Amino acid sequence: MQLLNVRKLTKTFDETHGPVVDCVEFSVRPGEIFGLLGPSGCGKTTMLRLIAGFESPDTGDILLNERSILATPAERREIGLVFQDYALFPHLSVADNIAFALRRVPKREKQERIAEALRLVGLTRLASRMPHEISGGQQQRVALGRAIAAEPKIILLDEPFSNLDASLRESTRSDVRDLLKKTGMSAILVTHDQEEALSISDRLAVMNEGRIEQIGTPETVYHRPRTPFVAQFLGRTNIVHGTAAGDTADTPLGRLPLDRTAHGSVLLSLRPEHLELLREEGEHPPATVLVREFKGHDITYRIELAGIEYLAHTEYYRSFHPGQGVRVVPRAPAVVLQYRAWCTEQHPKPENGNRPAYARLTAEAAISRP
Repeated sequence: MQLLNVRKLTKTFDETHGPVVDCVEFSVRPGEIFGLLGPSGCGKTTMLRLIAGFESPDTGDILLNERSILATPAERREIGLVFQDYALFPHLSVADNIAFALRRVPKREKQERIAEALRLVGLTRLASRMPHEISGGQQQRVALGRAIAAEPKIILLDEPFSNLDASLRESTRSDVRDLLKKTGMSAILVTHDQEEALSISDRLAVMNEGRIEQIGTPETVYHRPRTPFVAQFLGRTNIVHGTAAGDTADTPLGRLPLDRTAHGSVLLSLRPEHLELLREEGEHPPATVLVREFKGHDITYRIELAGIEYLAHTEYYRSFHPGQGVRVVPRAPAVVLQYRAWCTEQHPKPENGNRPAYARLTAEAAISRP
């Protein structure tokens, strides 16, 4: 059973620019943290506003516990929302900010729920403090405590860590994940930060230009991206043209194993950490090191092979210098990419002139579909 179902949701603000949210479908399971990842302007926040009830979709439906909530006012949807700027009342104490979510709750029950929310977010000793007297991470926990106190069915988190210092971000998101798991609360996390999405989400959806390109576990989406956009947005990758014949493809990097069977022209993704560099020898095509970037725990190289540049990550002790000849050996099968998943039922795939650059690239490569 799914807790939340989003079905073919579409929202357009300006007809000349097309839909901001375009035929979006996904579901959230009970107790799941679902990440919604994508660049600025891709429609993530609009998606949250549609779920919360602050905007109305043009088409589609939203089901909570298998019942449509489109006609339900925002305040009655049993959905919590944590804003990017926390939206705390500066003139109210920590406890009173949490109490604001319990305005219709009887006094005795209200005090119990405030105390429980403060305990859960670890702010019992700071209950009487004002927002300006606590840190950014603590303010974020107040906002989360206020959302939890209302006992919603699901919490929506809109870029909740973006206003925190880098030193606080990692510990705070770990605390938030632990808290959500402890309470069994379902959540949708909207973010443009890849590391954040990978570390906190049980599953994530990668969104681009109003549409979802891939949904899966962080490991699956990272290691087996479906489209060039997903491959390039979620970390760094090498996009390689090739000609496939079954489970291998001939490419400028030599003959590469593939993650699935394909035939004809293909476009492949190879993560930099999936390329091993060895001293130049043997049958593999020779390459030249152009740039070396020492990162402490590893080293990133930009190499050139047959006039094409690639990225490779090696262990910190595998050192090569610019100008040195190397050979490139794949450590993992190359991932066969495909077109983005257009929702043709409502909106046909646009003509070539309106496709994003990577879609034109995949069209030229005549990618075979699975």
